[in-house]
Amino acid sequence: MFTTSTDLLKQMSPDAIAWFEQITGPLQSAHRLEKGHHPIWHCYCVQGEFILRSPNTTPYYGTDYQREQLLLQALKGHCWAIQGQFYSKNEPWLLYRYIPGETLTKQSFLQTPKLFDQLCEILVWIHEQSMSLGKNAKRDMKDYLNRYLDLANFAPIKFKTLAQNWLEQFPHEQSFCLNHHDLTPANLLQTHPEHLAILDWEYAALSAKGWDEACLIHTFELSKSQQSKLCELGSLSPQRLYFYQSACELLDLCWYSQQPLSDAQLAAWQQWQNRL
Repeated sequence: MFTTSTDLLKQMSPDAIAWFEQITGPLQSAHRLEKGHHPIWHCYCVQGEFILRSPNTTPYYGTDYQREQLLLQALKGHCWAIQGQFYSKNEPWLLYRYIPGETLTKQSFLQTPKLFDQLCEILVWIHEQSMSLGKNAKRDMKDYLNRYLDLANFAPIKFKTLAQNWLEQFPHEQSFCLNHHDLTPANLLQTHPEHLAILDWEYAALSAKGWDEACLIHTFELSKSQQSKLCELGSLSPQRLYFYQSACELLDLCWYSQQPLSDAQLAAWQQWQNRL
């Protein structure tokens, strides 16, 4: 979908336009991207290319755009982090510098193992950071999952009840580290033949060690050696890996269950029950 600069600017207040053009220079054209859960535009400006996002007025539980700004300031200079993040304090607009590249697929790490090795190196660095991220930076994953389960209004009652009972067994978290919390193919960008950039840091928080690694095992098709490497990085025992993988799957189901479910999504709930 193509959006003219006039079409986009009509959606912004005079204050937002002034903030935007102070950073980018005059807007020349904008292309609406069909990605994510809120509107995104690829903007061509005098000062270069930018990504403009209009996030949710009330962020989803766990997101914090000001925390993302603090985090990306700390990550500045790393080629795998978003190249700049600007936050409009008065209105719900986020602005990033555009990074050219292609998003990954579920098979990317099998096809290009060097990308996987690079991500592992990045994870080691991320997990070792102890930066100040403001209030609510520490996340209890059992509480986090229960909150999303409460929002899953279209999940069948029998599955919600099962999930509530299952979460009572959630392992006690003893070790916390910085996790990205959304390492999906859409948020990993291949910028060069064998280089990565990581997008969408608004869910990042201090949480259970091993969570990102379990999410990667849940989300991507990986070789046995790649899975073993992630388990080692996250210090994941077989029991903890089982819980975290099941929890990652439950989180996906709760996310989609905030809207009416398709037959395939209902079947996914049944598959989750069968695997427990």
